[in-house]
Amino acid sequence: MPDPAGIRAALHAYIGTIGGGPDRALRPDTRLDDLAGMDSLKWIETIAVLEERLGVQIDTRGLEHLATLEDIVTLLAQARPAG
Repeated sequence: MPDPAGIRAALHAYIGTIGGGPDRALRPDTRLDDLAGMDSLKWIETIAVLEERLGVQIDTRGLEHLATLEDIVTLLAQARPAG
């Protein structure tokens, strides 16, 4: 299971590559809807990419409750290994 610091680093790096905002502006309490260019479909894509990169599979039942970057980190930290 990946550690939260590693997940956070992967999340910030990925968001930076897709134009969701400069890395320096991202904090754990940054709201998902506050990032320019990031809509719900882009967040689903982001989570799918991170699942693959981190080798985990999330429980999709909690997706509608995601509000902040830290919520995504927590979701991925609780994910089970893929496979």
